[in-house]
Amino acid sequence: MSNIESVNKPPVEINSEFGLILNCAVRYALGRMTYMPSSVIRYITPLLPYIDDKTLDCFIQDITRYGIDVDKGIGSWGMDIDKEDWLSFLELCNKEMRKRNEN
Repeated sequence: MSNIESVNKPPVEINSEFGLILNCAVRYALGRMTYMPSSVIRYITPLLPYIDDKTLDCFIQDITRYGIDVDKGIGSWGMDIDKEDWLSFLELCNKEMRKRNEN
C-alpha cells in the first residue's frame, strides 16, 4: 500500500456523493475472492485524508461488522490475503479518524 501522507490531492472532486460510491465499492469487495478487494483498497487508500468523516466512519463500521460476522461463522473474508489487506486498511482508516479527532 502507498504512504497516504505523501499523496497530493487527487484530481477528482471528493464530496459526499463520491464517498457514497467508495462505500459501495468497499461493500461490494468485502468477501470477494478476486482481485477486487486489493484493487478497491489500493484505489481508496491515498484518498483517506480527503474523504469526509461519514464515509470514513462507514468504512470502519462495515469492515468491523464484517469481521465480527466472520467470527460468528457468518460470511467469509475470501482469501487469507484479503483478510490481511482489509485489516490493514481498517487500521489506516482508524489512524486517519484518530488524527482528525486529535485536531
